[in-house]
Amino acid sequence: MIKPSSFLSFAIAVAALAQSSMKPAEKSADLLTAFQVLDSGVTIRSRINYEPWPPTSQAFDSALVGGDPADGNTLRQFICDLGARSCFGFDMTVSGTPADQSLQVSFGPLTISETLRESLDASANGGRLSFAKLPKYPTPQTVHIGDTIALDLMVSADGRERIVAYFKFSPTPQAHDASIDDTSFISVFGSGPEIRVNGRTAIKQAPFSHSPTGGSTLWLHVPGEGRYILSPAPHDGFEKAGMVRAGTATFRGNGQDYEIRGLVVPSLLFRDEIFNLYVLRDAAWLPSSGATDSMIGGIDRIENLLPHQGLEHPPLL
Repeated sequence: MIKPSSFLSFAIAVAALAQSSMKPAEKSADLLTAFQVLDSGVTIRSRINYEPWPPTSQAFDSALVGGDPADGNTLRQFICDLGARSCFGFDMTVSGTPADQSLQVSFGPLTISETLRESLDASANGGRLSFAKLPKYPTPQTVHIGDTIALDLMVSADGRERIVAYFKFSPTPQAHDASIDDTSFISVFGSGPEIRVNGRTAIKQAPFSHSPTGGSTLWLHVPGEGRYILSPAPHDGFEKAGMVRAGTATFRGNGQDYEIRGLVVPSLLFRDEIFNLYVLRDAAWLPSSGATDSMIGGIDRIENLLPHQGLEHPPLL
């Protein structure tokens, strides 16, 4: 049976993996592959692996491995045993910028958003999951741009099987335009993503509609502001006012900073890429429902959203 490790130290010294590619054991299985872009300009590419593969026990048939989107300069990851309704995880905070070359990495108890907590509880068929606080966390570490560190997360009683997290630190690439407007956005938190305004949650799950014909253009209605149309490709009349990175779209509109958190952009899942975000504000737009006191949004084709078309969004799904 796999149990949480003591989590006292890195499995492999930082120096041993410096400037290396992030390579787990030859016989292993990816449980999670992702990258997070921190506000400091540091990108962390992470892989969580079961080593070796296949396992000799079925202890992780009901395991769920994941993370909360990076918030500021902190990355969060967790492992849940849905059968036992128990989870553990950690916050990893990184201080420093790519220009510094030297970064300070510290670990602490997991802080998890209520939005993600509700989503995880739903994965456990509505049962409330418990999050264990580990007795001790690794001491702060110094790493450098290009380094990879490894951390034992869980280990079998005989030490032969383990779940290992690998983290590689690199500079964040420059944002660029989508070559064609075909990037597909999918909301992942229940009925819609979390919307933040000036760093604070304005709505946990904004109702989002999805066009039956698909599309790559986001739109967001903000009470008193009208509708913002957001595209990863440039268009006439749009201004470059934000970016799409990992699972978050950020933009500035009418003096406010907006975040749409909880998106999956398939073309960005496995590539360290950031798209520019072009914004058009349609201040006169109102929802067809007449409800103007809440945020709603959606994903559609650009031609269906331009103000001169006179078209409103399809019914909310």
